[in-house]
Amino acid sequence: MLRWRHRVGIEEPTTRPVHWVIQENQGDSQIVRAMVDALGADGHVHHLVWLNKGLEIPVIPDLPDDTPLVCHGPAFIPRALNHARLRSGLFFDSATFCWSAFSTGWKGSMLSSDGRVVPLSAARELLHSGAKAFVRPDSDSKLFEGGVYDSSALGAILKESRVSGATPVVVASPVNIDAEWRFFVVASEIVGCSEYRRWGRLSTQGSVPQAAVEFAQETALKWSPHNIYCLDLASADGRLGVLEANCFNASRLYGAVVSRVLQAVNAYVLAHFE
Repeated sequence: MLRWRHRVGIEEPTTRPVHWVIQENQGDSQIVRAMVDALGADGHVHHLVWLNKGLEIPVIPDLPDDTPLVCHGPAFIPRALNHARLRSGLFFDSATFCWSAFSTGWKGSMLSSDGRVVPLSAARELLHSGAKAFVRPDSDSKLFEGGVYDSSALGAILKESRVSGATPVVVASPVNIDAEWRFFVVASEIVGCSEYRRWGRLSTQGSVPQAAVEFAQETALKWSPHNIYCLDLASADGRLGVLEANCFNASRLYGAVVSRVLQAVNAYVLAHFE
């Protein structure tokens, strides 16, 4: 059995709340409500913001200048990276949140064991004979959706002005994935998890196998892109492997126990707040 351990610093003091700036228009309004309820029950403060297209962030008049802070919502990256106040609430480093860094840090643990990073134009040349491969940006970006492509499909991506032929991409053999799970990691400890896809479809109610939990813990102890992040694992052809890591600030919580995850994040933030 997995035992949830909180070795993330000191116990949370009740006198200092953590302020969470939460994107209200996320994909799952029920998770937003669960976050608000969990924070309130533990004496923390939430600020809901509505983020439209573009890079603008509305003014949050009741957000103190000197207080521990966490941002949550997919639209905060990259908006808050250049925001004088909100960037302190991010757990992100572009140098470590990329597939090439995952592959180096986790080596043989990656699901795409034969993956390699090449320029997008070179990936198209590799597939000129009609072959197909899994291709995704190396960076943690939405330049294009990772998936199985042939040369013609990559050519269509190249025609988009925002994607150049020099863009580093990962090229790997396609695999048939059975299930995918997300693990929430704080200071190298697994503090929550959820299934989020099975047979290619959204699935958040399935159980997480103990073997996957143990593999995730071993992986988190081996290397981490940040002290707080999400680790996505998958099963394919009877093998467990790492799909990628995701920035916690922009990641969905799916079916994880929200209160447990937030308590671990708050304990870490409070323990390291200066």
